[in-house]
Amino acid sequence: MYFFILHETLEIMNEVVKYKPPPPKKHGAPLAVKNGAGGMEWRVLVVDKLGMRMVSACTKMHEISAEGITLVEDINKKREPLPTMDAIYLITPSDDSVRALIRDFENPARPMYRFAHVFFTEAIPTRALDMLKAHKGICRRYVRTCKEINIAFLASESQFARRNCLTICVNRALQERSKL
Repeated sequence: MYFFILHETLEIMNEVVKYKPPPPKKHGAPLAVKNGAGGMEWRVLVVDKLGMRMVSACTKMHEISAEGITLVEDINKKREPLPTMDAIYLITPSDDSVRALIRDFENPARPMYRFAHVFFTEAIPTRALDMLKAHKGICRRYVRTCKEINIAFLASESQFARRNCLTICVNRALQERSKL
């Protein structure tokens, strides 16, 4: 059971980091920033506190970069607008995180990012859903993906001696599984 939970968490986190949004319609938004001629499309990963802990526990920066993530930014800190890039949000559906998401796109003349691909770490409560519904224009125009991925758990420090123990345990479990 423990292996299954760790394996599923790692798979879900990899799915978030490797998420490739569908190509935009020909009319509308400008093309996204690409890495050289015909290269990968760069994206920004926007996280809250729990999202950052999960990313840190399950991936390494070089793995994130290899998937086209150029920046990892805290949703609660001041950020520079990057309106030609898509953003992947890995956030809890808390009032603060949902408000920050909405703020990123409140000014249509200066949106923070081209589009938002939102992955909530747990089920969206009614209150957060109502906040999003109150800003239908923002959601319709900018939010291209909205998913609940239900991975809002981390082992407490008292259970594990190291911060990266989840990654170590997953790697060991995968090695053991490959021996079977």
